[in-house]
Amino acid sequence: MDSREDSLLLPKSFVQNAQRRSTQWYSPKTWRIPFLLTVAILVSLFAYIFFWEPNNMRESRMMIREKSTNPNGHNKDCSSKHFKNETLKTVMEFPFNGLFLQHGFSEFEASDVVMVQGSSEAFVVFDNVFSIARLRRPQSHRASNTIASSPVRPQAPSSLLKWSGDTSGKSGFECIAYNESAQVYLVVQESISHDDGSERAVTYDVTFNETTAVVGTRCVADFAFSHSNKGFEGAIIVTTKQGTSLLVGLCEGNYCVGGKKGRKAGNGRLVVMKRVMQDGSCIYETVDVVNLPPEVAFEDYSAIAIWDETTVAIASQQNSAIFIGKLDLDNGVKVTGERIVDFPRNDNCEIKYCNVEGIAFANENTIVSVSDSMKDDGRQDFRCREKDESIDVFQLM
Repeated sequence: MDSREDSLLLPKSFVQNAQRRSTQWYSPKTWRIPFLLTVAILVSLFAYIFFWEPNNMRESRMMIREKSTNPNGHNKDCSSKHFKNETLKTVMEFPFNGLFLQHGFSEFEASDVVMVQGSSEAFVVFDNVFSIARLRRPQSHRASNTIASSPVRPQAPSSLLKWSGDTSGKSGFECIAYNESAQVYLVVQESISHDDGSERAVTYDVTFNETTAVVGTRCVADFAFSHSNKGFEGAIIVTTKQGTSLLVGLCEGNYCVGGKKGRKAGNGRLVVMKRVMQDGSCIYETVDVVNLPPEVAFEDYSAIAIWDETTVAIASQQNSAIFIGKLDLDNGVKVTGERIVDFPRNDNCEIKYCNVEGIAFANENTIVSVSDSMKDDGRQDFRCREKDESIDVFQLM
């Protein structure tokens, strides 16, 4: 071999070292250790989850899922031959963060919604902010007998109205109703601690201009609650056949109490109140406590709405369902049974509208609902996040 060919050959030692490294790369000795370490980590994690994790943590997760799937009282039967007529049909859904992106709020804990019959507006109150949402539907969609009559449409102008009253702390707004005889809205704080140690609701007369919720008269309800977080969850104002205007508050808990007794399904209560003046103060005086029909077998009660003062709808957050009944105002307030319709379920027939806090009739066949934020600290199953903090429209079948 001549000198030119020799110069093109690599040194023998270099070739041998390269071959040895190539062989070691595929040798079991090089990948065995990291492979075994990975297996050991996975086995340890599996053992922790299924054998070493504290029992109370596993039981807590199981209880949360079981409770949200099988609440006390009414449960959805997805195999029912009447499924279509027993289930609401989703028409539209809009998260509040999308409607009010420019306002910069991180959470919208919606608690109630009201629509005045024949109006083109809906108003929504929130538990965490001193603002009231106004949603207007386009002028071309005012027909009262169509799905399009809903105010919740992307092209409809919407705004957050500033509260003109005290804005310290959280708003605690739980209900909003319309007083037709006085031409004002009524905003209700669920349950407020008073100087005498009692837990009672507070109401505010409110009117709206283009930018502000103007606060008027403040009243206190005389009905006392046993728990600070189990007060009125919904409210309507009705006029009896005798012409008397009454505030009707929906208790969140059965028997109007909290705790275990408050979760005993089928014992819902309405508190009927009349507005009076006592020593210069406005008081909502209790005139009656009305038992809901036992077929309204809900673990809790989260919202109430009326249509034509003859039809009443009562929602449950825990049961994710609505009772549709008849409202009798001939002699006081009376509710009679009709049927229960469920919010849509997921593919496993599990609740997915977990946080319904307010409902209103858009028309006699259309329900608008608003949802609170998903409960944190593991108190609700993960699936509840998808539909929270939103305003949704459903058709009654």
